[in-house]
Amino acid sequence: MTHARIQNVASWIVSLEFLALGLLYLNAALFSAWMSGGPPNPYPHGWGRLATGQLSTSVASFVLAVASYKLVISLPAWRRAPIVLIVFALFLAIAPYVDRAVLHEQCASQKGEWSTLTLEFSIK
Repeated sequence: MTHARIQNVASWIVSLEFLALGLLYLNAALFSAWMSGGPPNPYPHGWGRLATGQLSTSVASFVLAVASYKLVISLPAWRRAPIVLIVFALFLAIAPYVDRAVLHEQCASQKGEWSTLTLEFSIK
């Protein structure tokens, strides 16, 4: 196999792995969104926050699929577009955790009680 052929196969393999991961997170996000608004449950807001985080991770995986394809194809040169896409995907991946940390800090500053089940706080 030539170097270009190996590079092409590697780019497709990595991209397909990120696509599969994105589809798994999208499936989880759809289920969580359904649980948030579908059947009666005691934690609709928690399911909604979980769905938002999973959707963000799913989109990040899809963006990483495109970025990894472009990056592997362009090696050994480093192009700007794949790097920008990777940074954007990392931002999407950490955004739900930053949101949760901000909510947790708001809860602590207002002397509230944080619930890991509902992913929200209540003031005592």
